[in-house]
Amino acid sequence: MEIEASNDQPRIQFGPRRLIAKPQGASEFSSARFTADGRNALVQLNYSHAALVDLESGQYGPFFTNHATLAGLAISPDKQWVVTSTHSDTPARIGDARTGKIVQEFGLGSLGVNFSPDGRWLATSGGNETAIRDVSTWPPRHRFARQLATGSPGHAVFSPDSQLL
Repeated sequence: MEIEASNDQPRIQFGPRRLIAKPQGASEFSSARFTADGRNALVQLNYSHAALVDLESGQYGPFFTNHATLAGLAISPDKQWVVTSTHSDTPARIGDARTGKIVQEFGLGSLGVNFSPDGRWLATSGGNETAIRDVSTWPPRHRFARQLATGSPGHAVFSPDSQLL
């Protein structure tokens, strides 16, 4: 990332502009989650499909086509796991980022999904709670009730050192 100031207006540039072709059947790129190294992104292609894309080559990896209404995306810092969540009453799903195989399902309507920076934890927000899951076993280790159970639950975000939520 490059930051420069000119005429008292800061300018932030994240890298050279590059077009990436949409795969067949993709209607839009409505959201994306980038890996820490900036080389890959998990992109939502339409309401039910997501895919990993190599941003240097423009090549697509595994496709995740397992939801009727995608709501959230997350990719683990080590690029091993992908999580997709939904607006509807279907489970969030964890997939192997290399093969696309679904390895775990949990919860109903988990809108917010986010890995900790150290990759040890996955936070899921939905319904009336936020759950913190140990990535080595997946069941929730901690649960926090929502104080206001109206509207969307939002995303749980970890501090850079993964110690605070």
